[in-house]
Amino acid sequence: MFTHVTVELKYGQTETFSAAMAGVVKIATEAAGWELREALFQLDGRLHTVRHVWKLRDLNHYAEGIAKLTAHPDFPALAATLGETIDRETISFAVAAPYAPNA
Repeated sequence: MFTHVTVELKYGQTETFSAAMAGVVKIATEAAGWELREALFQLDGRLHTVRHVWKLRDLNHYAEGIAKLTAHPDFPALAATLGETIDRETISFAVAAPYAPNA
């Protein structure tokens, strides 16, 4: 299963967001076992948009990961920074299509 996250950043916040996300990724991968497959900055359309694709075991893995992330002692500072940099975030869940490579 995959989680696709689209993050629309406030203007001028790319570097601050990136620094905070490095901390989030470390916690999510080490403590929660999530796998970040892609982290992409959009080059057209709405600028300052980031797309993340995470590989998860299932929906329960998402909930477990969020619990571990929010319980981590570094999370309050990371969350405050993300709150200052993010304009909008959309999270969706998907499974691989039967024609996808490695499906």
